[in-house]
Amino acid sequence: MRKKMISAVLAAVIVLISGCQDKPKNAEGVSDGAIQTEEAVSPVKGAADVSDFKVVANIDSHMDAKFSINALEDFFVLYTAEDLNSKSIAIAVSSQNQFGSLYVFGESEKFYRVHYQLVNEPRTTVLAYVPKNLFTKDSHQQIKSTVDLNTVRSISIKGKDINAKSFEKYGRVSFSDEGLYKQAMAKIPMLTEPNDQVTQNKKEIIINTPSGKHSLEKHSFDDEVETQLSLIGYSAIANKVIIKEVVDMQEYYAFYDINKPKESTINMSGLPRIASDKKRFVALHNANDVGIDFSLWVIHSGNLELDTYVNFTEFKLFAEDSYAWLDDKTIIVKVLHSNSLNTVIQRQETDLKPQFIKIKLQ
Repeated sequence: MRKKMISAVLAAVIVLISGCQDKPKNAEGVSDGAIQTEEAVSPVKGAADVSDFKVVANIDSHMDAKFSINALEDFFVLYTAEDLNSKSIAIAVSSQNQFGSLYVFGESEKFYRVHYQLVNEPRTTVLAYVPKNLFTKDSHQQIKSTVDLNTVRSISIKGKDINAKSFEKYGRVSFSDEGLYKQAMAKIPMLTEPNDQVTQNKKEIIINTPSGKHSLEKHSFDDEVETQLSLIGYSAIANKVIIKEVVDMQEYYAFYDINKPKESTINMSGLPRIASDKKRFVALHNANDVGIDFSLWVIHSGNLELDTYVNFTEFKLFAEDSYAWLDDKTIIVKVLHSNSLNTVIQRQETDLKPQFIKIKLQ
């Protein structure tokens, strides 16, 4: 009875193909969650039924697996054994479902042993095998050249929200290369200058103002929250002391007025990088959910003003400091695929495949 029930559920989300095929001849014949009706791929002798797969425990956390993998094509094939001649099922990959990610619990020379969760109620997870050469590890996943890097979730210009889903009106994002990235990183302008009014010891940061000594020990907006403080330095052009603050695992770069340092006037989520013209700061930060947060700050008469905020969706920062000004209108960034970063960080993987992009401003 259980096998019949699972078979009926699976029929709504899979397509049956011959187990002796390496892949379907026409990917358009693979369904995205409806029963297959086209003739390009149809059930033939050797096709698997869900009852041919072993049902295993559902996946409570992706951290239980060795890693996850992603299909290189717009479909993938689940085999019942480590044999391309074994019975198999083809499943479509779509932006509307999560069929592109499988969790690896073992591997041999040519196959990954995966647990795959079917989209049904109650949840059902099966043990299957997939050829290694048709997948990439999450840490190796790369942004395809066909992806529109200018895609955004939100834009704000001078504090006003803009109804736009593309950055193209305000600049251009495109792929770049490691050579230009290294060139930019090698000539990063000094963010700060020495200032004997500011000192740090193990317990506090001290700012000597004309009206007396001021010490920073806790974050200004909540005296009850203990904060890690690190003195970055002093910016003469902005007349501000820059301090890195870590509050509940969240990092901020706070700018304190050298003469009125009781509370920070500016808090940037990302590491500030100043352009060589000394008129603009840029700060990039991995958003908690989608892509990165990009902010551009302009200096006017010693005051910092937020000029542009953008939430880009198609990439993540490789590291906190993996960006620099290439010229006064262009920022070059070392990035990872937007779907890979969280898993990579949690597993502390190091065999990553970064890419490089340019954000050129108008």
